[in-house]
Amino acid sequence: MVHDAELAIVGAGPAALAVLNRLAYEASGHISGGAPDAALSLLARTVIVDASGGLLALWRRKLGSQGVSHLRSPTFVHPHASRLIDDRLLAFAQAHNRGHQLQALPEASGDASKPWHAPSTQLFDDFCATTLAELSKCDPSLCDRLVAGRVIDIAP
Repeated sequence: MVHDAELAIVGAGPAALAVLNRLAYEASGHISGGAPDAALSLLARTVIVDASGGLLALWRRKLGSQGVSHLRSPTFVHPHASRLIDDRLLAFAQAHNRGHQLQALPEASGDASKPWHAPSTQLFDDFCATTLAELSKCDPSLCDRLVAGRVIDIAP
């Protein structure tokens, strides 16, 4: 099956969600000096290709099968357009009274008094689901452009 697209995202995990969210964030005018119309146009001509056929489906299945309770990456490594350290995911945990699902990583941050935090898999998944719902409001046809398949060739 051939799909024409301006942008093809191969894989539908958290990194794909981050790219899509960044485009939507710019399209909504949140980025100073951005080009909202160009970002919205590019988002509308984006196709996502993943063998699982669902956003985050393979990621969820792999983490579930391994019994991972907490991610190794800190909360600021999240699929959101915000660039602020420990911003959106940490705020999400606090807003939903889920701070107990954060595991301090003082050895990673270099400052034991202000440790980074690793989210639980469930907290991260819920954050991603909320982010995806926000993205779907900006681009309601997004799921229609998610293709279950594998990329075997890219022709310019």
